[in-house]
Amino acid sequence: QPTERLDGFSDNPRESVTLPNELFFGRDQFADLSKELDDKRKTEVSVRPLIEILTRYKFTVEENTPLEQEIALDPELLGKVFENLLASYNDDTKTIARKKLGAFYTPRDVVRYMVDEALVFHFVPIVSETKLRRLLSDQADNPCTEAETQKLIVAIEKSRILDPACGSGAFPMGALHRLVFLLSKLDPKNVTWKRRQLEAATRDRQKAESMEDAENRSAALANVDARIEDIHSSFDTTHHELDYARKIYLIENSIFGVDIQPIACQIAKLRFFISLLVDQKSEKIIRPLPNLETRLVAANTLIPVEKATEHQLFIGAEQVKVLRERLRLVRHDHFNARTPEAKQAYKEKDAAIRAQLSEELERIGMPNTTARLLAGWDPYDQNSHASFFDPEWMFSLPPEEFAGFDIVIGNPPYVRQEKIKKEDKVAFKRLYECFTGTADLYVYFYERGIQLLNEGGIFSFITSNKWLITEYGEKLRVFLNRNTRVRRLADFDDAEIFDAIAYPCIVILEKGVPGKDSVFAALNWSKDEWRVEDVTRHLAQDMFPMSQNDLAPEVWQLESKTVLKLLDRIRAAGTPLGKYVKGRFYYGLKTGLNDAFVVSREKRDELIADHSSSAQVLKPFLRGRDIKRWRIDSEELYLLFVPWHFPLQEDTSVVGPSKKAERAFEEGYPAIYAHLKSFRHELSRRNKAETGIRYEWYA
Repeated sequence: QPTERLDGFSDNPRESVTLPNELFFGRDQFADLSKELDDKRKTEVSVRPLIEILTRYKFTVEENTPLEQEIALDPELLGKVFENLLASYNDDTKTIARKKLGAFYTPRDVVRYMVDEALVFHFVPIVSETKLRRLLSDQADNPCTEAETQKLIVAIEKSRILDPACGSGAFPMGALHRLVFLLSKLDPKNVTWKRRQLEAATRDRQKAESMEDAENRSAALANVDARIEDIHSSFDTTHHELDYARKIYLIENSIFGVDIQPIACQIAKLRFFISLLVDQKSEKIIRPLPNLETRLVAANTLIPVEKATEHQLFIGAEQVKVLRERLRLVRHDHFNARTPEAKQAYKEKDAAIRAQLSEELERIGMPNTTARLLAGWDPYDQNSHASFFDPEWMFSLPPEEFAGFDIVIGNPPYVRQEKIKKEDKVAFKRLYECFTGTADLYVYFYERGIQLLNEGGIFSFITSNKWLITEYGEKLRVFLNRNTRVRRLADFDDAEIFDAIAYPCIVILEKGVPGKDSVFAALNWSKDEWRVEDVTRHLAQDMFPMSQNDLAPEVWQLESKTVLKLLDRIRAAGTPLGKYVKGRFYYGLKTGLNDAFVVSREKRDELIADHSSSAQVLKPFLRGRDIKRWRIDSEELYLLFVPWHFPLQEDTSVVGPSKKAERAFEEGYPAIYAHLKSFRHELSRRNKAETGIRYEWYA
């Protein structure tokens, strides 16, 4: 078959894409977007040319643009583009399937809240919560003592933060900006921050000098010399803003991301690059940007290569340690490589060391499939993802020093259980306590996230709230209640705080066994007068205390003590609806055409005024959305309840439309009949497949 090539950058007109001018210039038009937006109502949407749209915006390369610039476009836009367009591509089916991937963009204010809360709980053993919140506020002062300031800078330097489903990098970027903000208050001139980097290099020099392996020793010493030179260059404010040195070492040592989609990692890297670029002063001498292949990796987070305890013996073997150190040094050199030739040379060294590692791991007894999997992972392949995730291996973290991440934060994909592949479910059943065949994908990200934390580490997720109440969430609720201390839990119910498939919740946990008196702050978004624009204000002001002991395995209800006691009294006083109907829940009414059968109070009064018989078939009507907590918000709608074969025939064995029944209906209920007759064309098109029989068009 001949290859068809379309290349928008080709000089050959036969191979270039031709786009109509009206996409860029011209008048506003109307377009049918119902298929693209998965909304049948969007058949005639007003659209305008691209250039006209872009002229309405200001552009900036800084992500922390003041919020008052409401129409500014910054690198955060890359995230929105990815989540709304690129993430919709399903590489397995080669189709547009956003819902199958469950990728959605998290708004900046939500990211900032989750990052700040995680940082507060992470650093609170060092500095009081009050001082930390003041540091993270927009107030200019540093409330900490000199000793506290020094301890916080050290803690920031040692912090390791992971987003296990980083998407386009919203949470890693959010963490970077908040840590830079903290450092700017704690160390305005970067004096301590620079000293810490030089002290770390000095310690690495001492370690390098003591290495027995001559090749490693030589490489390590050269690495340290280059690193010291680079530190002085990074802190040189002639060419860089102060934030540059803060960012470069946080990116290298503290912030990590994983995503199964390579394109997501590429966009996240681009945002980091832009973030560093804006802090370079010189227009003539632009310092080459770091290489982030071993900081933002494309991998399947949910599949660990092995339990750490099972392969620790192999990883710690002497020759393996030598090769791993050699690999770490090569990847560190690659991180700072300046030229394409240098980058290529380091990639080739990396591949050669990985081949040696594979042989050595097999030689000392590791299963050859595992050895090849570990050593075969190529971080420089930008077009595929690893089928596993191992943080020590992929991020070159020393096994003897790495006990887990300090913070795991993110917005894992929402993928319904029926979309999870059969082979993945088999793996999840083996790997996760929380496994049930009906659990959605994010449930496993919870358990995996807790596994990746060190003891006392902080977990911060925004996900669907279904796990709080569903049967498939019970194992997760038990797991979290046994292994974590709940710190914050906010259930937003149906508040549309961001464009997600399911109703969202934010949960912040601390890894560790909860105490008998563990208390956390809860928020139940139940007040209709609350505005979603004020979500962070409500999170700051309207949470109430709850005891973790009140979180039962059956369901996690976020209520005050008073309400929980009231619920207990209600349960004791009567039979719950589920028991009353013996678990037999059905769909309820499906009219087939609500526009015809659901009418307003005004239309109801009009129909009854036309003929009194209309009152017999007009019933007060409630939708699920009208039923709120403790009350009903009725819009005074009424249902034309016209069952099949209405009025009932004497011969009930007759199946299908009956002219006799239709005549009786028209004569007995003329106003209702006339109203429905105006919809006869649409009503007659309803499919027999809905019921299995053909019924009257007006029923």
